[in-house]
Amino acid sequence: MRGAARHGVLRYGADWMSILWIQATLALSLLPWMRHLSPWATALLIPPIFWLRSSGAYIQHNQGHLPVFWSGSLNFLYDLELALMTGYVTPLWELQHARGHHRHYLTPERDPASIIDRNTGEPMARWKYCLVGNFTIIRDSWRIAREEAAANRADLRPRLVAHLAVACAVAGLLCYVNWFAFVAFIVVPDVIVSWFVWHIAYEHHLDVPGETHYDGSNNHFERGFNLTTFNIGHHTAHHEKPTLHWSLLPRRSAQILERLDPSTIRPRGTPPSGGALRHTT
Repeated sequence: MRGAARHGVLRYGADWMSILWIQATLALSLLPWMRHLSPWATALLIPPIFWLRSSGAYIQHNQGHLPVFWSGSLNFLYDLELALMTGYVTPLWELQHARGHHRHYLTPERDPASIIDRNTGEPMARWKYCLVGNFTIIRDSWRIAREEAAANRADLRPRLVAHLAVACAVAGLLCYVNWFAFVAFIVVPDVIVSWFVWHIAYEHHLDVPGETHYDGSNNHFERGFNLTTFNIGHHTAHHEKPTLHWSLLPRRSAQILERLDPSTIRPRGTPPSGGALRHTT
């Protein structure tokens, strides 16, 4: 993949793929506001929208770690598109995920996205993890933003409020113009996508030793899976270098392959080096 761009609007040329993905998703999702659709056309439109939207959360995850544009204004507009397509605003990823989960994923008692139930010390049921995650992400993000400000780091509370306010205003306008389309093409897909985020995240840290970066998360090297999730399967490399661009994660996985705990390499596909998966016996 291409490295960081020194000219143009993008940091990395590979992000044209994710940008075009979101534009296609947005265009299909907003089609009911642009023209009248028959019931049959509406039914035919829903499957591709849901398929495209399922990748939106991974694109927004990457945006939360490393914004795709050099320009703050372009990033803000892109963040608004992502918010409509996922149900989250990007600062939630920046706070709860990057500043919360990534800093503390090896200490479950401090990790806001831990799969461990603090009352039992055991992994939560998957459905409960999805439910708790969705209902606590704003609360946890605000708490982390407050702690960051108290530690004399950047105060992201104004940014979080601004993104939430603009996203809600745009959503309100869409609802006012066509409430049925808003429910069918924005609300329902966003609820499903937000649930899907936690459903997949559950696997990332389930049944791992969790002592170091190299045994703290599961890895899935299947190429098809990583194509539609923008390399989220290279999870150890991502935790080791959270701001490393998503297009460079397979290369980093290959570099650290021998350091990975074999139990964290799930038997799906092949590793990025092209060799055989290692297994414990």
